[in-house]
Amino acid sequence: CLLLRDEAKSRGQVAPLCYAPTRKPDRAVTTIAVDRDRDMARAMMRLTAHDQGVHFVIDKNGAIYQLLDLAYVARHGDAYPEGEVRVVACDPKAEAALIDALRTLYPAAQVVTKEAPPGDTP
Repeated sequence: CLLLRDEAKSRGQVAPLCYAPTRKPDRAVTTIAVDRDRDMARAMMRLTAHDQGVHFVIDKNGAIYQLLDLAYVARHGDAYPEGEVRVVACDPKAEAALIDALRTLYPAAQVVTKEAPPGDTP
């Protein structure tokens, strides 16, 4: 994310940072946003193309990776939604396990799930 921003700057362009630069360890999480996709390469291309961030990704084999500390706000759309934890999921079973764990941390958070748009590439 920082590399993409710096590369854009070296070309005289502006690219937003994919997460808010200020750490907020006590932020209130109200939403767990889950984007479902069919494979991680496609999902990561989409995130990169739109300068978006994500806290967790779940690969097709069920492996869960944390990409961003929960104290930082991931960029989603054209904003930095303060109360959101963002997940990209490519495996339903691991998705359910991660959501259960996040609901333990944030019991009042609403889970909002959407499917990735169709097509091979973003």
